[in-house]
Amino acid sequence: MTCGLLSVTVTFRRPAKWTGYLRHLCCRGAVMDLGPMRKSYRGDREAFEETHLTSLDPMKQFASWFDEAVQCPDIGEANAMCLATCTRYTQPGASVWVVPDGD
Repeated sequence: MTCGLLSVTVTFRRPAKWTGYLRHLCCRGAVMDLGPMRKSYRGDREAFEETHLTSLDPMKQFASWFDEAVQCPDIGEANAMCLATCTRYTQPGASVWVVPDGD
C-alpha cells in the first residue's frame, strides 16, 4: 500500500511459521518487527465467554461496558470506541465512533 501524500510504501506480511503476526513497516529501508508486542491471551481469566456478560440484551450489555470504561482512570475518552461487526457471510467490518453527549 502506498500513501500518496507521503510517498511511503507500507508492506504487511505474515511469517512462514505461525508464531503470531509479524508486521514489517518498510520505509526507506527500515524494518520494524511488531511481533514481540503481541499479547498472549490464555487461561479462563483472560478468555471472554458468554457467562461473563452482564445481560443478553445488547443495550444493557453496552451500558455495562460503557459504565466500566467511564470508571477506568486509564481510559481518557470512554465515549470513543471501535465497533466491529461481521456479516452473515463472515465479512468483517469496523467503524470508529465518538458517542456525543446524551443531551
